Amino acid sequence: MGATVDISYVAKAGAAAVALIFTVLAIRICGVFICLIKTKLTAKERLFCAIAYLPKATVQAAIGGLPLAAGVAAGNTILTVCCISNSDYRTV
Repeated sequence: MGATVDISYVAKAGAAAVALIFTVLAIRICGVFICLIKTKLTAKERLFCAIAYLPKATVQAAIGGLPLAAGVAAGNTILTVCCISNSDYRTV
């Protein structure tokens, strides 16, 4: 996947892509806290669960090249955002 990523699309996606990623991470953290409301976990344990659940972008990175391969006009931008959101940069 790293060979097909065109870094020039980072400028196009730029701040909007980063804002989208942080928004989704905030929603994911809220979702974890909501799921843990009726548990007996302490606040530290709940925070640990929320942090442990953050790096889950493997699927996005794996399927990020499909729009590019399908000929979608914004395929390069989609692939770039998928790679930016990937928390395991060794797979990029």
